Amino acid sequence: IADELEAQGKSWKAYEQGMGVPCNVNSSTEHTYDSYYAPDDAPFINYTDVSSNSARCKAHLVDTGQLTTDLAGTATTPAFSWLAADDYYDGESAGNGNATSRQVQDGWLKQTIAPIIASPAWRTQRSLLIVTWDEDMTDADNHVATVMVGSQGSVPAGYTDSTRYDHYSTGRTIENALGLAPITANDRYATPFAFGGTASSTLTATQSGSTVTFQYATPAATTSTTNWIGIYPAGATPGTQGSTSWQYAPNPSGTLSFSTAGLAAGSYNAWYLYDNGYTALAGPVPFAV
Repeated sequence: IADELEAQGKSWKAYEQGMGVPCNVNSSTEHTYDSYYAPDDAPFINYTDVSSNSARCKAHLVDTGQLTTDLAGTATTPAFSWLAADDYYDGESAGNGNATSRQVQDGWLKQTIAPIIASPAWRTQRSLLIVTWDEDMTDADNHVATVMVGSQGSVPAGYTDSTRYDHYSTGRTIENALGLAPITANDRYATPFAFGGTASSTLTATQSGSTVTFQYATPAATTSTTNWIGIYPAGATPGTQGSTSWQYAPNPSGTLSFSTAGLAAGSYNAWYLYDNGYTALAGPVPFAV
């Protein structure tokens, strides 16, 4: 995944609790920062083109303390992030599934997830948070809890899905969302999560004279006769102020044209919004008058 992301010019990082300094993989010094730290909780270190490339390793494998700093702006938020708790806060050494272990995991998740959902990238871009475990304790079928949390517009209210998914589905979902090729037949033929990138909503714009035309599309799950496209001054967020102009976008896909003759000169953003509300399906799409 890392190789494909870099080939496409997309950013990635692995944030690992207890790493301390970037690319801390030396077992003789790992306890300096965290007695429960294990380098391989970020699996990228198992590949020699990461572990033997000091510059690459330090650029991409960092302590979880760096996460809040990177989340401060969309430009510093990676396109793909892997987050790992240490062997205590992941529950294994805290009781391996007992009540204390669950409380420990819950506390770590609250602390870690709060800055993610408050970040500019989460609030203004389509994002997906996947919280999962590697295995269960005793179930022969290895049923693993996985929680999918989508940013605005990712999942319509009340949506349910009875499809069977597994860890390969998680990989396929990530690949689809980021436009990456499958790695093996396992993820190639896995069923991706229904809302995780198999068919994302899109909004594009073309301008001609005093007209701007938007082409929109959304999956069946988020099609609504009251979906709409709104134009806002650059920097404005839908719901915090009224749009300067808007039209319904009632079909699964289509085009809508807006006249810009009545708009003051300046920068604007178009948003594709869900069901008479302010949940963003796509956008912002910038244009200028």
